[in-house]
Amino acid sequence: MKTFGSEKAHSYWSIDLEPIAEIEPGEEIMVETRDSSDGQIDKDSSVDRIERMDFSRVNPSTGPFLISGAERGDTLQVKILDIEDLGWGWTAIIPGFGLLAGDDSISPTELNKPALKIWKSNGKFSMARFGDLEIEIFNEPFIGTIGVAPSSRGIFSIVPPRENGGNMDNRLIGSGSTLYLPVFQRGALFSLGDVHLAQGDGEVCGTAIEAPARVRLSFSLIKGSHQRLPYVLFRKKETPYREFISFSGFSKDILDASKIAVIRMVNAFSRYMDPSEAYMLASVALNLRISELVDMPNFHVSGVIPLDIIKDEDVREKIKREII
Repeated sequence: MKTFGSEKAHSYWSIDLEPIAEIEPGEEIMVETRDSSDGQIDKDSSVDRIERMDFSRVNPSTGPFLISGAERGDTLQVKILDIEDLGWGWTAIIPGFGLLAGDDSISPTELNKPALKIWKSNGKFSMARFGDLEIEIFNEPFIGTIGVAPSSRGIFSIVPPRENGGNMDNRLIGSGSTLYLPVFQRGALFSLGDVHLAQGDGEVCGTAIEAPARVRLSFSLIKGSHQRLPYVLFRKKETPYREFISFSGFSKDILDASKIAVIRMVNAFSRYMDPSEAYMLASVALNLRISELVDMPNFHVSGVIPLDIIKDEDVREKIKREII
């Protein structure tokens, strides 16, 4: 099996990027990926590092890889076989970024200031202290940024997801899943990076548990399928979580309903930690779900978080009584 280091990576999409290697369909490879800060944050960093980050370097993706025989109109089938972390990760609030950024009408000012949390991982769980609480998050690693060359010439930001995939931050694209990507250029020009050890659906503060990693994967081609957008085939995985609390948000605007659900969780957990910590915790553990789209005029978004992430059972029971 060939192994590729993370030395050759890019932080934008372009059809003019030079391939770093040619891969045959059916071939299994190991790819090393940098964290989404491109190494600007490490396990010894403090919060002042956030203010000095060069955001032109974010989401570096190893590649591109030329897939032999891939042509425009094909579908590239990517099997994610395994994701291995390197023992740590980070979560941050970056001013001006995230669901509640700049929304002073409902969010405390603390949520618009830089904040940083460093996590330790034992391979199964990521652990960190949040205020009075020891938090333990079950690792469900996935590839945050993964895609092929775009359909047209130009230089495109890697931050928003596109027809070619990219920074989808879809936590279903993990070990055992298969991603199907439309091919727009000869050779597909496939790249990946931005691994997350865990994330809530929504990634509300703008970051998950960001981490460098090693990813094992293989490829195959579906010829002439003319697929237009990515899709994922996956199996539901068992987690150790057994007890949850759901925070409802109602509004005529679905984005506002999402914000209300998040801020309710942040307010509840801010009894035990700084509001900025509660916001970061929401980003890695709170799953936003669309509960209702049809009962006009209000939409209903639920923010669901497992209580099992609180390590101490006695503390967990106390929090349940106080929140409810």
